[in-house]
Amino acid sequence: MKMNKKIAIVVDSGCDVSLDFIQRYQLFEVPLNIVFNDRIYRDRQDLTIRELYGKMEHELPKTSLPNAQEIIDTFQRIKQLGYQQVIVFTISQQLSGTYQLFNLLSQEQHELEIEVFDTNSIGLGAGFYAMQAQFLIEQGLTMAEVIACLQKSSSKIFGKLGTLDYLQKGGRIGLVTAKVGKLLNIKPILSLNNEGLVYTAAKAKGEKKALTSLEKLTKEVLQGHKHYYLAIQYGQNEEEAHHLFTHFKKVFSPQIPIIYQQVGTTFSVHTGPDVLMVAIHIV
Repeated sequence: MKMNKKIAIVVDSGCDVSLDFIQRYQLFEVPLNIVFNDRIYRDRQDLTIRELYGKMEHELPKTSLPNAQEIIDTFQRIKQLGYQQVIVFTISQQLSGTYQLFNLLSQEQHELEIEVFDTNSIGLGAGFYAMQAQFLIEQGLTMAEVIACLQKSSSKIFGKLGTLDYLQKGGRIGLVTAKVGKLLNIKPILSLNNEGLVYTAAKAKGEKKALTSLEKLTKEVLQGHKHYYLAIQYGQNEEEAHHLFTHFKKVFSPQIPIIYQQVGTTFSVHTGPDVLMVAIHIV
């Protein structure tokens, strides 16, 4: 069916939609910023994940909102290309002010009808919504119909961290909690609730039990559902991730492809290089 060219999709870079997908379907991406002492880097444009990990050995950066002018310029480019409607996808507004910034700036775009969608997630937990929207637009659905379908869908992420150090340094947990976790070899598995807030979904002792917990948690979310998508994202621990990916292909609906890619740089700032994440999207 002919693609509905009137609807543009915008994602912030924290949604981790692959650059291949963005280019193939002509999505628009606005980068979040990663702030080091020496300069500000635009996510996925000025700094690779490998470069980030190298710099993080010496300094823990911060993340910040996209540049407002880049958002305005993106809306202008969309308008010039003849689009009339826009759906913007952002990571959870509980984790970032990006949602509010897009909402504020969209009110100045009187020639575009703009819907800002809070995914209440991060990484491909957020990106899956944008990908689903693209497929629905290709089927000829109106913007209102696309939004209605998205509101019936749900995403869930589970992230295993190699260490609690980065959360502690970033002020997300206390120093005592981090030290106890390291002493006991505790591998926390974090998730986001329906409001987009971080919580601990499980605590496993050791890597093997942590991987078992990821599988168990995924099975619990998928119980009773037949239509879903899965993704496995990793930091620099590709060997471990590939093992999980191979195992998941056998366990979960082999006919459904599982996306396999690195996490984005903004996500890695808060989790460190040894994060292993499962993203689930139920439609």
